[in-house]
Amino acid sequence: MSNGGLYKRGRLVGMTWDEFEFESRVEMAGRGIRVRIGRGKRVRHVDGYCRGWFDGEEFVVAGGCAGYRGVYLHEYCHFRQWCDRPGWWEEDDLFSVLGSRPLGVGDWGLVEASLECERDCEARVLRLLRGKGWVDGAAYARAANANLFYYHYVYLRGSWGGSGSIMDRRIMDVMPSRLVGWRELGRIDMGMMRVYEDVFG
Repeated sequence: MSNGGLYKRGRLVGMTWDEFEFESRVEMAGRGIRVRIGRGKRVRHVDGYCRGWFDGEEFVVAGGCAGYRGVYLHEYCHFRQWCDRPGWWEEDDLFSVLGSRPLGVGDWGLVEASLECERDCEARVLRLLRGKGWVDGAAYARAANANLFYYHYVYLRGSWGGSGSIMDRRIMDVMPSRLVGWRELGRIDMGMMRVYEDVFG
């Protein structure tokens, strides 16, 4: 992680959530990013409704969503990735492909690239949370893992899932409370995928 912005040595020590949220908005605005916090549980994106996104131009989070702080931190860490590795936002990715055609077997490389970006983001969030008490780290890791394994399900399905939620208890109950590594993400657990199919199918 770079030493820029709020990551300058000592800047986050003892910072309250309100201070962090304010300072992070100032930091993003200073980089030309439009910051928008919606009032509802979801925000409308071109691909449908979600809890938040960061796309290199805009930072958006649904202010009334469950787990607001975790979503905010996740999108903030995507912003930090954009500062550190802008190449992740300059290439065709899984999201743009899924917006134009179904996935095929040859698209596993796109899934791996998305997983690399997403896992790096989740690891950044968990490092940021250490010693803060802003969000329960184990609960966040379970939700992060549910998000990461969802990419496996999307690959098998060839498209985004139905109207289910990765926060569904059936999915959360099978998630480890530590962030999974590449060993787990490099193979598809079909038993777990059946759980996703029960939720999204």
